[in-house]
Amino acid sequence: MRKGLRQDSMVMTEQRKTISKTQLLEHRCTLDKSEMKAVKRACSASECDDADPKQRRSRSKHR
Repeated sequence: MRKGLRQDSMVMTEQRKTISKTQLLEHRCTLDKSEMKAVKRACSASECDDADPKQRRSRSKHR
C-alpha cells in the first residue's frame, strides 16, 4: 500500500474533474514518474473511448 493512503485506491480516469488546490483538505500521497505515466496513458485511452467513432479512426491514423 502507498504511504499516506489508508486503503487501496485507484484513479478513475473516466470521471475526471479539475478542482482548486484550496479545496483539498490535506496531502494524501505523491505519485512517482512511472505511476503518473500510467495515469496519463489511461486518461488518453479514456478520451479515445469518449470520442465518436469517426474521431477515433482519424486519431489512430496519425499515430
